[in-house]
Amino acid sequence: MIKRAFMFTLVLLLVFTSNLGGVLAGSTVNPYQNKKLQELTSGQEETLIQLNEIRNSLGIQTLTLNDLLNKTAQSHSNYQYELNQNTGHVQPFHNSFFTGTSFYDRFNYYGYAGVKGGEVIAPININLSDSLEKLIDAPYHRMGILNPNHAELGVGFNRVDGVRSALVMTMGANETYLDSTVVKYPYNNQQNVKISWFNNERPNPLESIGLNRVHVGYPITLSFGDANLEELITNHASLRDSGGIEVDSYIVKSTNETTFKRHVMIIPKTELKSNETYTVNVVGERKLFDGPREPVNETWSFTTARQLELSQIGIRNDLNMFTFSVNAGDLRNLNFNVFRNGQLFHSYRTINERTSQFRSNRIVAGEYEVRVDSPYFSNIGIQNIEVIEENGVLNIKNKQQNDTNPSPAEPIQPTEPDYSQRNVPSVT
Repeated sequence: MIKRAFMFTLVLLLVFTSNLGGVLAGSTVNPYQNKKLQELTSGQEETLIQLNEIRNSLGIQTLTLNDLLNKTAQSHSNYQYELNQNTGHVQPFHNSFFTGTSFYDRFNYYGYAGVKGGEVIAPININLSDSLEKLIDAPYHRMGILNPNHAELGVGFNRVDGVRSALVMTMGANETYLDSTVVKYPYNNQQNVKISWFNNERPNPLESIGLNRVHVGYPITLSFGDANLEELITNHASLRDSGGIEVDSYIVKSTNETTFKRHVMIIPKTELKSNETYTVNVVGERKLFDGPREPVNETWSFTTARQLELSQIGIRNDLNMFTFSVNAGDLRNLNFNVFRNGQLFHSYRTINERTSQFRSNRIVAGEYEVRVDSPYFSNIGIQNIEVIEENGVLNIKNKQQNDTNPSPAEPIQPTEPDYSQRNVPSVT
């Protein structure tokens, strides 16, 4: 009688930006060999649309897909997939999938002629949309992705259960970073903002404070991306709720950093409140390489999620599990239950990033009802889904509109865990 337990893949993400060198002659590796081109094209376009919606809300230039950047991104995703390991931004071993040790080597390999560029990587636990959300949640990667100077995007990915599956995004610019637009996230008047985040980012934004792999409130960032900015000097940074009470937060500014000095982070020490409007104020100066210092005084507001909703759902066929995320972020305590024909079919409990599965019937094609609840919200999020089978693989076909009214559904009472199933190995 063994309890089933597992941990979702942890997001260990990296970001670099560099000047690009000269172009190397000859490209021999076809990153699209034996790939489903229609699936890749669809994923690239969907990722572009999702990212551009955010950039448009921020008032910064939107991106266009670049075929050479797509090849660069796909080649690195293929490399990790074939090795079945996370190698970060490097390709340490020469094999038939090798296209360059560093990301800028790979840019050159495929002949990308931009003068600046960057790369971010995220594991794919559910789908591309969820992976992009995880990148936006992580403050360093967020600021790289939302640099207003980037103009072009490449997207590459592999998605196979039980094998290293990564979303790789490459970004480039054909001119020096001149745009000094301030980027604030969450952006002004943004609604349905997440309340929490699990800090598992690399580089670690809380390294100077000595914290890693901890739950905190959802990070707020203010950043610049222009090359003439040497340092953002922050004299004051605060977060206040609608009653004017300041939220106890970690303030990460240039004095805390060794490399990244063009931003400030406000990371609440605990989860934010749901359905609450918060106001951010940052006062400081832009210290330029060339020119006088420029004052910075920014005030803006955002509102957190009003109720709990299922955001993404997928299936791990190799482990007979549903995978899921919610609109409120990385909650310390979350219940996820799946019903079929009115009976409890699958049951999951997440506490401090560890998810235990208490009931696990064999997933088959058909219609299901999903319910999510958490102590941080008064409602139960309800959603109907359909599971389909194609070529022996189960997938989620569609998701119907959430019913988040607490009244139709009674709270789910804890039941005795079913320990009759085999162990499920941790996914790391």
